[in-house]
Amino acid sequence: MKDRNEAGVKIVMGIYSLLLSSALAAPAAVSPPDPNNAALLYYQAIMACPKPDSATENLLHRVLSGAEPDQAVKRYVEGCKESICLMEAAVRMPACDWNRVLSSGQRSRFELSIRGRDFASAVAADAHIQTLAGDYRPAMAQCLLMCRVAGHGHSEYPNPVAKTLESAAYRAIRHILGLMRPDVQTLTWFRHELTSIPPAPLGFPEAVKADMEGILQSIKGNDRNMAQLRDEVSRHADESMRTQMKQMTDEQVLGLVRQSQVESVEKGRRILESDLPYEEAYEQLKKLEEKIREQAREDTSVALLQVTAMQRISQAYADWVRHKASLQALQTALELYIEAARTGRLPRRLSMDWPRDPLTGEDFDYEVTKTGFILRSQDRDIPGDGRMSLEFGICDPNMTKQVEPWETGEPDAATIASPAADEAGSPTQSVPGARNKVQYRD
Repeated sequence: MKDRNEAGVKIVMGIYSLLLSSALAAPAAVSPPDPNNAALLYYQAIMACPKPDSATENLLHRVLSGAEPDQAVKRYVEGCKESICLMEAAVRMPACDWNRVLSSGQRSRFELSIRGRDFASAVAADAHIQTLAGDYRPAMAQCLLMCRVAGHGHSEYPNPVAKTLESAAYRAIRHILGLMRPDVQTLTWFRHELTSIPPAPLGFPEAVKADMEGILQSIKGNDRNMAQLRDEVSRHADESMRTQMKQMTDEQVLGLVRQSQVESVEKGRRILESDLPYEEAYEQLKKLEEKIREQAREDTSVALLQVTAMQRISQAYADWVRHKASLQALQTALELYIEAARTGRLPRRLSMDWPRDPLTGEDFDYEVTKTGFILRSQDRDIPGDGRMSLEFGICDPNMTKQVEPWETGEPDAATIASPAADEAGSPTQSVPGARNKVQYRD
């Protein structure tokens, strides 16, 4: 039994390594000449964006962390303006089909992800430069552009750089909000624009299937890779399986790999489409993964890519929900900035009508600091990568000074800190010794 267990692990890891190496070695895709497809323009814009040298790349990272941009960064961003203009033109086109761009090869998908990070950094740096110049609306418009591109197009191949663009946009928005003086009109305009943009869809089951199918097709077209795949499948199989392997065509061998992987992806999809809360859905995905592992120990032909596919789906789901939590926190932060602009102070508590944390299904914890505020997941064990926490700055420190309870006619501190008051939605004082900050929980 121990030998069979080890064989199960070896066959999964061996085939996964083979498929990954095949993906990296596959020929580049040829983009079809379709002027009506926005995805083609996005592809061209990203690939046309100049790749920064190592020194400029380090400077870009510093700027995106809040440093002042020097002339090298400004020159680099200026050299990316043509790519940004292509992106602005593409986002106005109704049709966006990444399948037409990516279905003919594998390398473009990996390369596109890498180049997409460079492009996102360039657009975000442009937003930072405009922010420091006091041009807040144009800077916000750059962030909205990245969000629109991320949510554009629903096809077999989801937008391969959607998360990269959205993440860069969210970080840039936090930077802008922390430097600009809260203005009701500008913030209200931005809130409306941001909430009107559909987020990137939950498309990773399709992405897993499409990626694996593309890799399998690349193996089929390469005699050496096909021979390696046969060897990996038969090496740890029993004698009868090896005999059958000799009679199988290449397509039949690929069918074994394909069918096992497709079945696990479909099971995972059904869990994700059940509308379960995050923690329950994640737990079911991990149980399914463990069940497949058990089957793999008994029959290595069942395993193949199933375990790998389930691991990818579970991790991608956790990442996607955390990414969604960042958006919800950002939308909640906008409400706080708008209230600060209206009243001159950050509010004492979150409104029941504001977005909730999808990781817990509950309101965010809200903590006011000397320099702004923090929004985080409730303090409890959360599967995946745990709690989400985002810190926001505010330009005027006077806006962090809180109204005392007696100024608003609220109960005194002892009453506020009681469990009954917490259940009623009153703020709670922070832990003893944590000066200059107050934590409020809805």
